[in-house]
Amino acid sequence: MNGFNRDSAFQLANNVRTFQTYFNNLRADPVNVLDASMLKEFHFTEHKYFQVRFETFNTLNRPGFGTPNLSPASSSFGLITSTVLNPRNIQVAGRMVW
Repeated sequence: MNGFNRDSAFQLANNVRTFQTYFNNLRADPVNVLDASMLKEFHFTEHKYFQVRFETFNTLNRPGFGTPNLSPASSSFGLITSTVLNPRNIQVAGRMVW
């Protein structure tokens, strides 16, 4: 006699295991972003200074691709049609501290 009951009509309800929906992103490419920042302070006195900041986001301007279409009945199955990263952004700021 076999020790396992293989008939689905006699299975317990808590034997059914389901995975969370967030596992769908395992097929996505990893996000690889480099952000950079430089600043320079110009001191007038011990506690008063002017700060200039230069910042870039997604410095290398790398694309980040979305997840592929996972619907097997779709004609675009496996195609990636979106991006998830913004293009390179640059900002310059000034700050007076007193």
